[in-house]
Amino acid sequence: FKKIIRDVPHFNHAMNQASLLETSISADAPPGVRIFCKRLIGEAMACAIEEDFENTRTMLESAGAFILARSRETSRIWYLTYSAMVTAPVLCVGLIAWIYIHTRTETILGEQFLWLVVCGAAGAVGALLSVISRSGALAFDAIAGRKLHFVESSSRIATGVISGVIAGFAIKSGIALKQVFDSN
Repeated sequence: FKKIIRDVPHFNHAMNQASLLETSISADAPPGVRIFCKRLIGEAMACAIEEDFENTRTMLESAGAFILARSRETSRIWYLTYSAMVTAPVLCVGLIAWIYIHTRTETILGEQFLWLVVCGAAGAVGALLSVISRSGALAFDAIAGRKLHFVESSSRIATGVISGVIAGFAIKSGIALKQVFDSN
């Protein structure tokens, strides 16, 4: 059986698009998702072999939309997971500092330092809440890999910690909100 393709340019375009889509499937996608993506691409290739280029285009568009949706879903899961994983130990240290401040009269590190640790933990929690509230609007791509998602989420949480420490320092030193704390 040998089929002669009459419309070689359209056929080649369809095959190139199919190959391009196939490379955009994340290696970290679940096996069932990868199989479904390849099935959609295979259906498009079958249409191209039959020179049904209208349905080839429709199938390639459907495959592309499916791949993009699964990629964004995977990306969002990684981003939220890594953000929570980075926040958890910072929050634990902050809680320990908070408990230590309220149960001990003297500290080796100093109460001011422990308050800054608590402020840093509060900043981390604030950053995590910000990540969670905006997670649907973020447009990452799973094809970029887990490492980028970890670096991006870690940097956001670190920014929250630093901001919390700066705010805590500004409040404790009287630079910010002095009137609020002086009235108490």
